[in-house]
Amino acid sequence: MAAVVDAIGEQPYVELVGVVSCLAAVDAFTQLVGAGIAPLPDPHPGDPTPDDAIPGLKLRRAWVSTAGPRGPHHALSAAPAIQGTFNRLLDLLYIDRDDLGDLGPIRALSRTQAELVILAVSHRNECFY
Repeated sequence: MAAVVDAIGEQPYVELVGVVSCLAAVDAFTQLVGAGIAPLPDPHPGDPTPDDAIPGLKLRRAWVSTAGPRGPHHALSAAPAIQGTFNRLLDLLYIDRDDLGDLGPIRALSRTQAELVILAVSHRNECFY
């Protein structure tokens, strides 16, 4: 990973990880519901946001620099556009950030059932955030 970051830069690396993560989540979901894989959208040109334009961006106890508190909603904060896309996916596929403190049901599952599914899938995918 360090060699890739050195070769392309931290922000492009974070954006690449974010795009791949979002595509993997969307592809897995659409395949599970039988919808197949959707075609990729057209890319949008533009320059990355400069490091100094992201308040609080610094290297903490993570592989890349982040801004804000720890957690998946800030893991890609070095690339704000992809972080926003990733957060919308988290809200749709997991639980909306506004409902994180609510221990009631998540869609058709109890909170305990939903967390057990999330734990099992994360463990199976070797995702140890």
